[in-house]
Amino acid sequence: MTSVAFNGAPRFNMPFEVGLAVATARWRPAHQWLLLEARPYRVQQTLSDLGGTDAYIHGDRPRHC
Repeated sequence: MTSVAFNGAPRFNMPFEVGLAVATARWRPAHQWLLLEARPYRVQQTLSDLGGTDAYIHGDRPRHC
């Protein structure tokens, strides 16, 4: 099930999951994480706390990242 915010950006539990990945990387430097997004600049709408983090834009083709 997908929930959509007023601006058309998807709203999931993604912010929570990304927070867990970032926190784990701080505690365990060997932990690596990636942020994938289908469309450019949409991450800034949904995850503004990640300013300075570049998402890999896959254009609806995540297997090509």
